[in-house]
Amino acid sequence: MPSFIPDRHQPVLRNAGKGNVLQDIFFQHRKFWLREPVIDTWDRLPEVREALHHVNQLYLTWSKTPPGPFDPHTDSLWLSTADIMRDAGLPWHNNNLNLPEDEDRSWPFHFKSFERYAILAKASRVGEDDPVGYITNWMESNHYGIRAIQQELRHQMPHQKPILVSCKMESEVVTSAAQIFGLELFVLTAGWETAIESLTRLQENGVRPLIIAATLANSAGQADDFQVIKTLCKTLPAFLHVDGSRNFDYLTTLPVAQRRRLGLPLLRLQHPFEESLAGDDARAGEMTIDAATIVAGGTNCVSPPITAVLKARGLGSDVGVVVEYVRGTDSTLAGSRDAIGPLLTCLQELSFSKSGLGKIFDQCARNRLSLCELLVNAGIRVNKPPYSLDLVLPEQHIDRDVADKWGLKPLGPSSYLLTVQPSVSKSSALGLVRDLTGTEGDPTALRWIDVTTNSSRTILPSELTPAVEAKVRHFRRVGPSSGGYPLNQAPYSALGPLVGQFLPVSIPPSWAADRSEEILQARKASFGLRPDEYDSFPGRFTTGSTMGNRIGLHAALAQHPRAFVYFSSHTHYSVKKTVRDCDVLTGIWTEDSKPRSQEVRADALGRMVVKDLVDKALKDQAYCVTRGEQYKVILLCNIGTTFVGGRDDILAIRNGLRDAGIKVSHIHVDGALDLGFQPNLVALGPPTMSSREGRPVVQGITLSHHKAYGIMVSGEVLCYSPCETSLSAATAVDPRIIFETWLFQRFYSSDNLVSTWQYCVGVSNRLRESLAASRLAIRYNDDSIITLLERIPPWLIERFHLAPEGEWVHFVSMPHISAEAVDVFTAAISQVQDIFDDMFAVIQNRLTLRLGEDVCLKRVRFHDQPLCKGIAALAASWCKGQAPSFDFDTFTRLYVYSTMSFAALSRRTGRPLVGFLAAADADWTVHLGPLLVDDSLRMGCCELAAFDRLRREAYNFLASEIGLTVKAPPFLTTLEDSLSDWRSLELDGLVEYGCDGMRCTHQLIKSQV
Repeated sequence: MPSFIPDRHQPVLRNAGKGNVLQDIFFQHRKFWLREPVIDTWDRLPEVREALHHVNQLYLTWSKTPPGPFDPHTDSLWLSTADIMRDAGLPWHNNNLNLPEDEDRSWPFHFKSFERYAILAKASRVGEDDPVGYITNWMESNHYGIRAIQQELRHQMPHQKPILVSCKMESEVVTSAAQIFGLELFVLTAGWETAIESLTRLQENGVRPLIIAATLANSAGQADDFQVIKTLCKTLPAFLHVDGSRNFDYLTTLPVAQRRRLGLPLLRLQHPFEESLAGDDARAGEMTIDAATIVAGGTNCVSPPITAVLKARGLGSDVGVVVEYVRGTDSTLAGSRDAIGPLLTCLQELSFSKSGLGKIFDQCARNRLSLCELLVNAGIRVNKPPYSLDLVLPEQHIDRDVADKWGLKPLGPSSYLLTVQPSVSKSSALGLVRDLTGTEGDPTALRWIDVTTNSSRTILPSELTPAVEAKVRHFRRVGPSSGGYPLNQAPYSALGPLVGQFLPVSIPPSWAADRSEEILQARKASFGLRPDEYDSFPGRFTTGSTMGNRIGLHAALAQHPRAFVYFSSHTHYSVKKTVRDCDVLTGIWTEDSKPRSQEVRADALGRMVVKDLVDKALKDQAYCVTRGEQYKVILLCNIGTTFVGGRDDILAIRNGLRDAGIKVSHIHVDGALDLGFQPNLVALGPPTMSSREGRPVVQGITLSHHKAYGIMVSGEVLCYSPCETSLSAATAVDPRIIFETWLFQRFYSSDNLVSTWQYCVGVSNRLRESLAASRLAIRYNDDSIITLLERIPPWLIERFHLAPEGEWVHFVSMPHISAEAVDVFTAAISQVQDIFDDMFAVIQNRLTLRLGEDVCLKRVRFHDQPLCKGIAALAASWCKGQAPSFDFDTFTRLYVYSTMSFAALSRRTGRPLVGFLAAADADWTVHLGPLLVDDSLRMGCCELAAFDRLRREAYNFLASEIGLTVKAPPFLTTLEDSLSDWRSLELDGLVEYGCDGMRCTHQLIKSQV
């Protein structure tokens, strides 16, 4: 059993069962509510009880009317696993940010160990023991797989422009992939019969690698011809991406004998440029599918399905870029990801295991054959797709009520898709035939296995619930003091128990579609649009603000394909990824390989510097003039940058460009946090309009639900696109996003959001006053709830879940942060300084006597630049002759950012005479570093030994008062020994991971890599 599953028989807190109980559940969990002004009113407002009544009615209705048993997208057996999450108290605020192996101790609100288990389990079934992958929605999984091959081809075949090829894959997948990655798309409209001839012709003017996006079962039950694809891969430079979102689990868990009996292929994950290390387990003549990337699903319970994307480690490895802010690699597509889907996938793997799934799917396959025989004998024509549990009923005219009753999916005016799911009973099979033919079938003629009663679970739900519940308890305990990320943890603390009741319930697609339209129309109105303008500004729900910005940027490029894109250096890091992913924006296939994007300098408060933008734009304009091209500008501006909270002055930017003779074609605003609370900061409108009712006009906006609203990781995007009624780069989303947005709006009015923001501003002001009184360096925008403060000890960074960037960390006063939480935070910082002051009082006189002059003692802080540079000069002098170069940046990261180094300064000259260097980590451990002494003191071995004893005494005092562990090297008698000690710190991981656990790519001494 995995290590994250605790011992059995732990008590499980279960919510009340079915019936009219949602109001009771809501108020029973009041003890977990994170208090803020709006939530504090909910137990006495009649509007809240009215909303609870409405939600309860939905719950009862949807619970009693589940999807039909043959629904291709869901089955009650797979959905029942969500009971575990509901019973454990989910959802609580969560985010599986970045890859599952990128775990950051300062962000505990995730289920990455569960997710990694699921990735390993699925990859092992296709011959890969060390995969890279993550769990997300179906569209992103396919995009990630296609991008991985594209990135590998950039490295392996840098001078050959790739082509994306598809036949049966859903058009929305490949069309959007081609757009966001800048790929040329070739669709085999005539099918695979003429594919080799057609694709060979594409090679006539030079080798063009092919990224083949193929499906094992699309939403219409169709599959690509993998025999032709295999032949194609032998004759042309073709690289295969496989979508197994509907049947991967079926194909990879069936017992080998049954898989071969059914003529199903052996699916394998294989790096296309590496020799396979696995043995060839395919039998002679057996069909194999070797894919570079695979989308894995099959135990689906929602549409679009939650899927895992798998690739071999090393494929497309240049995608990952280290981002200090999140202390990981920004290598996924969406960045932030809701953790419920990955957790559900893992729980399914644990509940059933490979053998259990294989047994279930074996029985389903047998039932499929029996149902097919019954339908054929009843005179109904049936098509059997080759790799799935689907059946297609062509040339059938079925009443809509009958189709809905049984879960049949219409494929056209007279064709239907059904899937033989595990929960389909014998009576359902007979009932379907009865309704299709109008006659009763013979029950004895149908051989049927009751799968749900015969299936065995490896681990019972009662054994899995405690593992999840333990995580939730931890979330609840540390959430109120979590101040490092712009994520609102308060709403889920109260609304989570309501949402949890819906996790094992299917949300009707028609309800989600209607509410989606209502919410987006209201959003358009809130940004100043008139009803007659709505159609020109299509909107979509997204999986988060990263995807919102990606969609918004490509919606602008669809209208202005040759435009130059500009964004500031403080724009969210994912925008650089969006640009880097697109071959059109990188310009790699143009004659001079000139990128069509520019990063513009931002000031210290995160605002775009207009002069730098104008200078860059004028150069790009001149470039276009020399080439006879029309010059167009797309701006991506910020209303609240992620780290500093800076807001770009949109009118000043427009005016600056206008004065330079440059017209802006499109402005998209990332307002992920601020616009969620204050939509009146900007207005939507056409590019010809600069302001509206006193608000600057932009053409697109991005909102983030998990930031401002505190619900599941998701968002919205609205874009000016007058010639399109939809956004081609947008994708379908989990209907739970729409449900939670609707639910949130039932409890929070627009006035509530404004008052919540004002509350956060008040808490921010309290924080700033307290930090200023402590003489810490701080920085902030007056209109932001984000406060930057100089680095603090790494164990405090982890305790309060802070996000560092350079010499700063930031604290975000989100609604769940109370005044009391701020006081606890600032008191923890002050306590460390107070203990340092006590230690200074103990050793100051002794240092004065030893140095022979009056000294003062100070902690070495980055923002005390005279002292910081003086200590760095001592360190550089100390290193002189020992190494070719001294790296100030890494010296700073190791010995200054930890804030545990101090120095003795001459009161007469202000120069540092002795530097006591120490690094620290988040495990409350201080590592003593070199003892730096000014050359003018000319100390001998005995004097150095005395200072070393004093140093140890000082840090032992700190350790006893703060609760630290001190790791001190033996007394150093020579500079060579000191250098070896410094190197040992590097080997201990302090340089690689830095003082706060962040990966640091710099070197302490460059020659020692």
